Amino acid sequence: MRALWLVVAGSVVVGGCAPAAEVASKPLDVMLAGPALADPDPASLTALPSKEIGFTGGAPLLWASDEDLTKSLDAVANSGSTKLRLDVAWPLIEPQSGAFVWEPTDRVVDAALARGIEVLAILDYTPEWAAADSSLGLTAAPASAAEYAHYAGTVAQHFSGRIEHYEIWNEPNGSVFFAPWADPELYADMLRASYTSIKEADPDAFVVGGAIGAVGDNANTMNGLTFLRRMYDAGAQGSFDALSVHPYSYPGTLVGTETIPDGALHMIADMRREMVLRGDGDKQVWATEFGSPTDEAAGITEARQGELMVSFIDEWNQLPFAGPMYVHEIRDRLAGSANPEDNFGVLRRDFSPKPAYDSLTSAIAAGVIDDEEFLAMDAVARTVDYLGEALTPVYPGNDRIGRRYLAQQFQGGVLFRSERGYTASPVEVAAAVLDSGFLPAGPYVQGMQQLDADGGARVFFTERTGVHLVRGAILTAWTPELGYPVTEEYQDGAARVSDFEFGRIRWDSGIGSVVESR
Repeated sequence: MRALWLVVAGSVVVGGCAPAAEVASKPLDVMLAGPALADPDPASLTALPSKEIGFTGGAPLLWASDEDLTKSLDAVANSGSTKLRLDVAWPLIEPQSGAFVWEPTDRVVDAALARGIEVLAILDYTPEWAAADSSLGLTAAPASAAEYAHYAGTVAQHFSGRIEHYEIWNEPNGSVFFAPWADPELYADMLRASYTSIKEADPDAFVVGGAIGAVGDNANTMNGLTFLRRMYDAGAQGSFDALSVHPYSYPGTLVGTETIPDGALHMIADMRREMVLRGDGDKQVWATEFGSPTDEAAGITEARQGELMVSFIDEWNQLPFAGPMYVHEIRDRLAGSANPEDNFGVLRRDFSPKPAYDSLTSAIAAGVIDDEEFLAMDAVARTVDYLGEALTPVYPGNDRIGRRYLAQQFQGGVLFRSERGYTASPVEVAAAVLDSGFLPAGPYVQGMQQLDADGGARVFFTERTGVHLVRGAILTAWTPELGYPVTEEYQDGAARVSDFEFGRIRWDSGIGSVVESR
């Protein structure tokens, strides 16, 4: 068959295996136009209720003097908070098998209740007699999920009517608190068994599973998303009423981890996706630890610690699936220590308040989130039916030439705010948009979204062809008759090439664009 060569505006069109009439019979009705996402009326934006803020007291409260316990719990109550996370530690409760010691824990629980503070009990750590390896100390994994569940049920029975919320362990996705190493299958067994025993002892009890550190793989921890997936695979679904995470992000903010693939921002979003996938979309995610130490070496002054607290509270409140948040912790563990672990307190060792305490008190008193950028994004997102539930707070970014934008990820895509206004990309397209480094220049229409890039760029998507980026001279030469791209642009000799459903475009600096139809 003779090829038909036609040069138009610097492009060469080649009719290959099919005549021109056959190619023309496969046109696409393409119009990159659609309704703009309107700016919300500022007067229509109203503040939203804040999530509850609590404190972690940890094990130190259990052996605190009466004076120190009084000062600690008074600080919680005076902040306006009504929530305390407390270790109800197995080694202290049952130091010997069958021998239960309640007085130290009763003292703290009753003192909290007297101030109107409800307790989230952490059921954690292992007495020597119940450990799989007693040489590993209190953080050793238990030898038996059933034995752990017996302890959990006994605690729930003892505290029925006084404690309603129980958290199963603390950061089991790491060797520091679950020695010798993270074991999501064992944890799932513990969760299932203890959920049953707690509910049998107190049907009104609320079980919080996970307590997962939002961290990646390293020498001490298992990736939080991996741990959650393996928990589910091992049968954890149906054995918790809420999932808890520990989304630490210091020395920066939560949204400041946006550039880290397994940082806290993306980790929480991915874990939420997993929950929805596994049928747990109706359950909240609790932040049962958040905070920052004062650490001069890391640039975290006392003032900066307070700023990080305020940022986290604002960002956590932007997540529709978020539950309460618990700041770690009430009081510094040592005075004058250079170890950051000793300096997480919002009170100094002498009980004097750091700026972070005042920041928390102000946030609790306000009781609302009034971040205008978020409220505007939230209002616009509600007009885009495919976006669905938000997975991240609003976070800032810069495109590849340094132009600032805001973005927020949703189950169904990403909403952007740039100097052009608001644009949305569905989930199949959003990753390619973000990877390109450019922002949408218009709406997503008929499987295409134009990008704000010199020389032109466009993301194409269909279920049959997948997601592909086309840009520059190849995009200029593209016509609807070629169909959608089926490959990314690639190098073939001296030419750059993109393949399409009904043809191919080759670009060579010496020849220009060659369109080969088929």
